[in-house]
Amino acid sequence: RCSSGRACGAAVAAGFRELSGYVTGMHVAQGDEVRLGEPPEESLLLVASGALEVVADVKLVERFEGQPPRRVRLRLFVERAEGLAGDSWFDRLDPYVLIKMGEQKRLQTPVQWNAGKAPKWEYQGALAYEGEQTVQFLVMDRDVMSADDLSGSGSLDLSQVGDEGWSGKVALTRPRKTIFKGDDALEEPAGKLVVSATWDLEPTPAPRRAPKERVFPDQTLFAVKELGCWGLEALELAPGLPFQTVLERSTHAMRYVAQLGNMRVVAAPCRPGQATNEAVVCWKMACHRFAAFLKRCGKDAAFRKTCRAAVSEKQVSFRRTCGELAARWEREEAEAEFWGKASSTPAEAPLTPRNFRVEFRGATARIMIRNAINLPSGSWFDKLDPYVVVRFRGSRPTMRTSVLKDAGSEPLWNHEGSLPYGGEFALDIRVYDYDKYSADDCVAVGELTVQQFYSGRFEGLVQLETPQDVGGEGSNKKKKKKAAGKSRQMALVLGISFEPPPRTEASLDTSSTWSPVDSPGTYTRGGA
Repeated sequence: RCSSGRACGAAVAAGFRELSGYVTGMHVAQGDEVRLGEPPEESLLLVASGALEVVADVKLVERFEGQPPRRVRLRLFVERAEGLAGDSWFDRLDPYVLIKMGEQKRLQTPVQWNAGKAPKWEYQGALAYEGEQTVQFLVMDRDVMSADDLSGSGSLDLSQVGDEGWSGKVALTRPRKTIFKGDDALEEPAGKLVVSATWDLEPTPAPRRAPKERVFPDQTLFAVKELGCWGLEALELAPGLPFQTVLERSTHAMRYVAQLGNMRVVAAPCRPGQATNEAVVCWKMACHRFAAFLKRCGKDAAFRKTCRAAVSEKQVSFRRTCGELAARWEREEAEAEFWGKASSTPAEAPLTPRNFRVEFRGATARIMIRNAINLPSGSWFDKLDPYVVVRFRGSRPTMRTSVLKDAGSEPLWNHEGSLPYGGEFALDIRVYDYDKYSADDCVAVGELTVQQFYSGRFEGLVQLETPQDVGGEGSNKKKKKKAAGKSRQMALVLGISFEPPPRTEASLDTSSTWSPVDSPGTYTRGGA
């Protein structure tokens, strides 16, 4: 059992003597590189005399703080249905699909009027995934004069959705209207739903600037002295995992992440008092042969424990080296700034609402409309069918959610979309009640100003008011009756993030009368 690095080297030397037929002796001139096999992790080195050094180019890359973790989402595409039940020649189906995952998450496709048994939606939406096992599909038949009818329901087991996604048909069933004595089946087939599902990550705003980085060439990472070993780490690592990757991963929690390049083993240069022509002697052997030798000796477990300790020690040493390089980098930058020299990364002006409107003009705003709170629910025979329309004040492009039939005062959309941002002051929000036979009525309005999203990201509550409170549209008497007695504050939960546009020279001219409405050609990037 090896308890120290020198004892470990002695054990390797004993193994090399026993396996001398498979060992290659090497005499390397000081400063020359030791030629390893392919891949390098397959070579095990033992220093007989002299010393070796592990050298690499260390690249430090700044790691931005405060980025929220990206959430996993399930993106669904509802293409069409086949053979839906409930259609007749005098009452054609008006189908739509409700998609539910968990207790609170749901999506709804638009209604396809008089579509019959084979409607086409081609609807796409995304739901945040939090460990749910299934996603449920309810195909409903819209009925204007009464409650909507269930045409069929089915579910998709999310374990079937692999890394490459899933596409197929979800079988639909519905309760049988007539059940005879002796029948075991309580449900009957009701068609199929053609669906695709994939996993993706919620988009995050790109940083305002590229991270700082600097390369420190030819840095000595480790020194391997006489009877020391290099390459034992491969015995403990997973097959195909280079030790270089293990070292890089050990810095992921630091302020600067390290990347290694041109990693190599060289013979250490001569020390004071040492002859300059003295060669470094080392022995080389294939790792898999030495591992087989350990198993035959019955010392495999004990030796691997020593290898694990060696890996941990080298990770700690590498993090310490990276910390010293980062401190040296920051010290040199501070000295350059103090003496008035050009810094490698000039400091940017702090982001304010004023310069945000300039720097992010032409950016794409990713908007997620989640749900509303305390909307007027309507009466028992005429519940609210809400949908939301948002646009940047003064611009033409709009984004609209789907209509939620009879959703009442607490609708949940989880609708994602995008809008071009042209430097506008605010995002205008309007909640409408869908009406098939007359104009839709505005039941709530609100705004999200640049003071709230100039950091590049916002997620939270936006207060809503009735149009009558702000002197706007929506004076329909029925809606006034719906809003009567409302005492709780209405709100909309939404998130917004911005993708910075390509860098261009811009200035904010306060005397300009430019308006996005007057200059429709300003927008060159459409919302997706």
